[in-house]
Amino acid sequence: MTCIVDLIAEYHEWNKAQGLHLGSADEHLHDESLTAEQRAWLADFSGRWEAAAEAEYAQRKCRHRDDGRGRCIDCGAFT
Repeated sequence: MTCIVDLIAEYHEWNKAQGLHLGSADEHLHDESLTAEQRAWLADFSGRWEAAAEAEYAQRKCRHRDDGRGRCIDCGAFT
């Protein structure tokens, strides 16, 4: 699994290689000024970012704060 730090470096390198200075990748998924290939790369990248973010979040230790219905407010686990 790729970590967020690696994805940040990859995104900076891709922007540089493309001659771009984009902000958040998901904000440019439908940017008509980009090529179809660039938008496809951004879509793939955004999916990998979400997966990495979820994996890193799941690895954190959670205090399991009950939402009053038996689920953790922070991670969704049953308490």
